[in-house]
Amino acid sequence: MNFQPSVAARPGRILVVDDNGDNRTVLTRRLERRGYGVSEAVDGASALLQVAAGGIELVLLDVNMPEMSGLEVLAELRRTYNPVELPVIMVTANSHGDDILRAIQADANDYVVKPVEFEPLLRRIETHLARRRVEAALRISEERFALALRGSMVGVWEWDRDSDAVYFAPGLKGLIGYAEDEGPSTFNDWLDLAHPDDRARLESVLLSADHELQSLLFEYRVRHSRGGYRWMRVRGNAYGVTRDDPGRVVGFQVDISDRKLVDPATGLPNRLQLLDALETALAAEPRLAVALINIDRFRLINESLGTQGGDALLKLVAERLQTAVRPTDLLTCLGGDEFALLARNVQTDGDMRDIVDGLQARFSSPIELDGHELHVSLRVGAVLAGPEHRLAGDLLHHADLAQRQAKLRPDARLAFAVTPTRGAALARLQLENQLHRAVARGEFVAVFQPIVALATGRTVGFEALARWHHPERGEIAPGGFIPVAEETGIIGAIDDCVLGIACREAATWSGAQFVTVNVSGRRFADPSLIAVIDAKLAAARLDPGRLKLEITESTIMTDAAAAANTVRSIAARGIGVAIDDFGTGYSSLAYLHRFDANTLKIDSSFVKAMSASEQGMEIARTIVMLARNLRMSVVAEGVETEAQRNTLLSLGCEYGQGYYFARPLSAEAARDLVSREAA
Repeated sequence: MNFQPSVAARPGRILVVDDNGDNRTVLTRRLERRGYGVSEAVDGASALLQVAAGGIELVLLDVNMPEMSGLEVLAELRRTYNPVELPVIMVTANSHGDDILRAIQADANDYVVKPVEFEPLLRRIETHLARRRVEAALRISEERFALALRGSMVGVWEWDRDSDAVYFAPGLKGLIGYAEDEGPSTFNDWLDLAHPDDRARLESVLLSADHELQSLLFEYRVRHSRGGYRWMRVRGNAYGVTRDDPGRVVGFQVDISDRKLVDPATGLPNRLQLLDALETALAAEPRLAVALINIDRFRLINESLGTQGGDALLKLVAERLQTAVRPTDLLTCLGGDEFALLARNVQTDGDMRDIVDGLQARFSSPIELDGHELHVSLRVGAVLAGPEHRLAGDLLHHADLAQRQAKLRPDARLAFAVTPTRGAALARLQLENQLHRAVARGEFVAVFQPIVALATGRTVGFEALARWHHPERGEIAPGGFIPVAEETGIIGAIDDCVLGIACREAATWSGAQFVTVNVSGRRFADPSLIAVIDAKLAAARLDPGRLKLEITESTIMTDAAAAANTVRSIAARGIGVAIDDFGTGYSSLAYLHRFDANTLKIDSSFVKAMSASEQGMEIARTIVMLARNLRMSVVAEGVETEAQRNTLLSLGCEYGQGYYFARPLSAEAARDLVSREAA
């Protein structure tokens, strides 16, 4: 297959430097046929002049030239341009000499050996040009960000760990009421300004910043010079940390006091205000109730209208709810489509039901939004305060349990948390105990969903998925036990069970298909993970190259530095690493290339969105292009139709999995599929 780089992405030119005219002509013609602009230079001096004139994006430089060798030209170029600013690929006729070593030591980006194989050369050219474009875009973004900071007077700060000096920029000093020659000058001065309840956390977070991959993000209260406290959101990173130098911690602070206590989408009081009001009310008046309110099918509505439409709907819902709230009560928004009502002077369930009926009645007529008529209904979980509710969190927890009960019954618009909460707690405890026993008894099995080459339809691998064969309830899907397993830590043992099964099964397949195993965030952070992987592979006698581990994007970015080390250890064994759910969580393109992952997985939500909007299509296209530039393969999840398969193939996606190809198979069925395709 020919490698076809994107012509639109190449505004600059390639400079071919060779004293041999035939060599120059061959390379120039072939590059021009692929859409590149090309300039030629017959010697080193001419090459340096053309680069200095501007417009050159990459240099193909012959090593052996008279008068001024290619290595001497490279040394001159590197006095002005680093390898990212100007990629240089050396061309040498000597594949076993010192030329290659000296070129790499002189900061050449790459090399090719004569006679030049053109297709591999093209791939190297596009890789280095893509990296140059990404780095240039990142540099421009950083410059714009710095300019925006200066213009907006955001509060920039710096802490020099060696001298203990703290620098607060004038903008930050102004936020807390200090003149330029006033304010904190040392680390302890800064800590002294923090609210007593926040001081220890501020100190701990700042002291923990010991490597550049770790970003700081936290909120705290700082004392204003005129009294009172302001809420600040702090971001920062460590820089220049080495074994001998503790480096600096640099960042900025934003005053979020005005929006800290208000939900931005609805303008209603937020969770902090609700908690304060609940604590006060519990101490003063026992006759109160709390209701948690959700909008039915809000996710579907939000996906249909887009984020802006969803926010507009939330505001309209808040306005209707507010018209039904009594003057003594407090309506709040806890985020997303979750509202909470603090109702005072509530004696019985009947009183609360009357209040909720009043809320529901406000939605008997549809909401008109952007030409659509939206029929909104509510699900409500309510709890009346009792002796067991000493803290605000107790009330909210029981209201949440009640709301879950309301969601489980299609016809239920209101559920109360009274005695059922004890039953729910007991059921959960029983589930935890059953999970522990299930691990010990080997009740967890794996099913295998085929991963298919989109172009040929051949099965290239399988994803191993956990199932629980309960002795009384039969097979239980992950949704029935994974959430509790993750909360209790049992998920690590389940991960290990599935890993062992997957390795043993893959070793029996007659083909060379790989097997992919999901690793939970808790298991990934466990230091024993690598040793367990080694043991499972050895026990199954499985080639490490046939195993891939799937890790979610959010798991990796929880602690990027630690994750990079773990992924590096995994990759060093020849095991593949796939980043799952890419783009749905903490996307960090700046860090992605630092991980030794070789596969990106397109989340099923993006696959579905391709046919819904141009934006959905563009997201999928962007992920595929990003993976290609990083030399990573792409697997699309949730492929359910032929149209989706064809679209993904046209975008350059290599592999897919989903019900269009096959549902998850038993171990025996997976073996049969491998055997049939091998026949």
